[in-house]
Amino acid sequence: MSQLTPFDFIYSIVLGGILEESIYDDKVNPLHVWFAVAVWGIMLYIIEKTTQKNDKIRKLLKGETSILIQDGEFNIDELNKNHLEMEQLRVMLRQQGVFSLSEVCDLFLEPGGTISLKKYAKYKEVTPDMLNLQAKNESINFLFVDEGKINEGILEYVGKSKQWLYDSLAEEGYPNLKEVLYAE
Repeated sequence: MSQLTPFDFIYSIVLGGILEESIYDDKVNPLHVWFAVAVWGIMLYIIEKTTQKNDKIRKLLKGETSILIQDGEFNIDELNKNHLEMEQLRVMLRQQGVFSLSEVCDLFLEPGGTISLKKYAKYKEVTPDMLNLQAKNESINFLFVDEGKINEGILEYVGKSKQWLYDSLAEEGYPNLKEVLYAE
């Protein structure tokens, strides 16, 4: 729900109203419900196609991205326009793993209510590329034992046998499968 635009939320409310009337009103027959859902669907399709082709209508119905912080400077007008308090902004940043406003170079409020941010370079996570290192891609993990039971489908998929699993578990110090909750 948090990724819905206000207009998408209205779509959901209208559909809920149509379905609610069909369930609780004895005077409504199924043909009326199907007709209402068809009209709702056609209107949704027309509105979506119109917003794809016309930027002004798209901005009116779907909203647009607001720049809240640009080059480390707050855009107070945008904060006020979006009715955002500083603590709300800080909560959204913490949910993105940012615990200080001083780390944020650019911050965008998306139409669905989420934020996108760009940190200053000194606060970005270090990558192997930055250190000129050759990083190996990690292999996929497979769940061989789940709640003490062998997942035979996964063993077959990776081309391993039960004996291989028993031997691997014994090497790790678990000779008894009953002692294993899960194994990757």
